[in-house]
Amino acid sequence: MKAQQRASIIVGACMTSKDEKKFSYGGRENGKALIPNGNLQKCTFINGNVVLVSRNIYNILGNLSSEYTHAMGDVDYGLRAIQQGIHNYITTEYVGVCPKNGTPKWSDPKMPLRTRLKAFRSPTGLCYTEYLKFRRKFWKKTWRLYAIKAYCKMLFPFLYNNIKKVLT
Repeated sequence: MKAQQRASIIVGACMTSKDEKKFSYGGRENGKALIPNGNLQKCTFINGNVVLVSRNIYNILGNLSSEYTHAMGDVDYGLRAIQQGIHNYITTEYVGVCPKNGTPKWSDPKMPLRTRLKAFRSPTGLCYTEYLKFRRKFWKKTWRLYAIKAYCKMLFPFLYNNIKKVLT
């Protein structure tokens, strides 16, 4: 697929390491990572590790939202772009190396509840209050379900992960 002649955001696909060459960050569509395949692929959700934004797009969208202190700002940016009719594409091949972060502390069943709760509220964890703003902004009708889902994942991560495995 070729990018249309309008301004688009280009999201760099990153791999876990030069040896492993597995997807770590970049673009996602329908909940799945988009693996570079030699073609531009349109994506909805972007990770901001490597992103090319033209001046024209910056003039329309501005910078990352000040509503988010750490997480969700890059995803918000990509969704705002789509709302403005701007397309997001991933690069045709991997352009960077960035190891995956692993299981977040707020949903790691190996962590005690107190640690999970602290990370659940922390700007470097889920930052639940910002997460709620983000979900309300883009999922107006279903944001409450996401709010409950996040709480369940934090309180009962082992149970949540087992149910998720059964359903997928």
